[in-house]
Amino acid sequence: MESGPCAILLLPGETLDHVLSYTLPQKERHLLEHLCVLRGVCRRFGIFARSAAPTRLYLHDFNYYRALSRESKSGDKRAKVLQALLRHGWMRENLEEFHVNWSSVLKKNYSVCHTIRGLLRDLLSLSGVFPSLTWLDINIQCDHICGYQGIDGALLQHMPAAMPSLERLCLVGCFRFDEEEAEEDMITPGQWTNFFRQLNQPLQSLSLGDAMMGDEHVEAFMPVVGRDLKRLELVNCWTPDIEGEEGFPLGDDSAIAVANNCANLVSFSFAESAITTAALRRVLSANTGIRKLDLSWNRSLRPDAVEVIAQYLTRLTELRNYWSGGDTFWLNSESLKTLCDLLARNNGGDMPVSLLGLQTNEEGLGQGVVYAIHKGLKVVEIGSDSSLQEELENSGTTVEIREPAYPFYIDGSQVNECC
Repeated sequence: MESGPCAILLLPGETLDHVLSYTLPQKERHLLEHLCVLRGVCRRFGIFARSAAPTRLYLHDFNYYRALSRESKSGDKRAKVLQALLRHGWMRENLEEFHVNWSSVLKKNYSVCHTIRGLLRDLLSLSGVFPSLTWLDINIQCDHICGYQGIDGALLQHMPAAMPSLERLCLVGCFRFDEEEAEEDMITPGQWTNFFRQLNQPLQSLSLGDAMMGDEHVEAFMPVVGRDLKRLELVNCWTPDIEGEEGFPLGDDSAIAVANNCANLVSFSFAESAITTAALRRVLSANTGIRKLDLSWNRSLRPDAVEVIAQYLTRLTELRNYWSGGDTFWLNSESLKTLCDLLARNNGGDMPVSLLGLQTNEEGLGQGVVYAIHKGLKVVEIGSDSSLQEELENSGTTVEIREPAYPFYIDGSQVNECC
């Protein structure tokens, strides 16, 4: 029986021998010729296998995987797949996308699988392991995971050589963090800057989340990576709680660094931050092509932010504000109505926003949402336990209601054409 890391992809050895025995010629004098043909087929199949290998891999697909054999039962094959990728170059040389989510890295009891974490680290530290990979997507934000300890400064320095074709990077919830060793765990501004500088291709999409990162980090690496970015997401990035001091989210200094170095953004997220309206103006005025904007859980914006959004983002199609930081409620019922009117006026009469993601703790917000629906809003993302959902269902309006991503929407994990 095949016992190597490719076992999930192969029939048992005895079965193959049995099948091949049926192909043998009846006359012994034809045997050598037949075996030569089989050898040629095997060589040719090796070439075919390399060309036909998949270009996209979702690790969670192998969480409950059932092999082709009728007798096989579904089981967890994630570690075997990663072992196979490590051992067999042909399996990964065509790979262009590699996706890892929270269900890819947890055991059935929701504890972290250390074997999978170790194999992922081995893969990402191996030079040239993914020669064609353009998109690495590790988004494991989850209530069951805190401080995954997947990506650290030591591993980061090897990753550019492992993925020489990288253009799209999403790293969310996968960084090492130990409260007792916070300073040691933090990837330094210099390490991030060197990482971006060593990439062979300019990044078009960058999504970083649940990361120990302060304004000094963004100010350091943005001049290196910002020029070609079409998507930028800095979600729940903060300096750690050291010596009893409160951690601080990214603020205006980071936003100004974005404004000074990015001019081609189509998607921008600055969620769980402390950006002010003045700094937001700097970013949006430099990136008027933004169509997707996420300012969820912001601690410093005021309702006048909608005037800035409407002034510069006349082609905005998606706006998210899942949670409200503090008691500011910058996107309330009245400011939402104002936003719709201003966008319609600045866009030739049409309100371009078709999707709206909302916090659920602002009383009376339903009036503004109903107004937006009449203006052309098509989709609302809001929790099923929200009273607003019932209000919308009873309003007589037609709108698609979706569950919001939890806890944060990460555009860099979505299969779309933004970038």
